[in-house]
Amino acid sequence: MEHDPPLARRRAFARNSAGLEGQSALGPFHIVINLLIAGSFWLLAAAWRVLYEAQGTGELALDGPYARIRHPQYAGFVLIMFGF
Repeated sequence: MEHDPPLARRRAFARNSAGLEGQSALGPFHIVINLLIAGSFWLLAAAWRVLYEAQGTGELALDGPYARIRHPQYAGFVLIMFGF
C-alpha cells in the first residue's frame, strides 16, 4: 500500500497538517500558541480599558482583570513574549 504515490502523498499531507512532522502553521502547537497570544492581547486591552476609566475618576482599578490579577498588564506582556 505504501507504493501507491497518491496514498503516500495524502498520508504525508495529513501528518504535516496535524503538525506531526515538517513545519505547519495549522499544527496543534501553533494553534495553542496563537490562542495564547490572542488571549494575552485581549487581557492587555481589557486591563487598559479598566485602568483608563479608573484614572479618569481618580479611583483604584478593581474591576475586570484587576479583580483577579494584581498586574494584568504585566501578565499580558509576559504571556505575549512567552508565545513568541
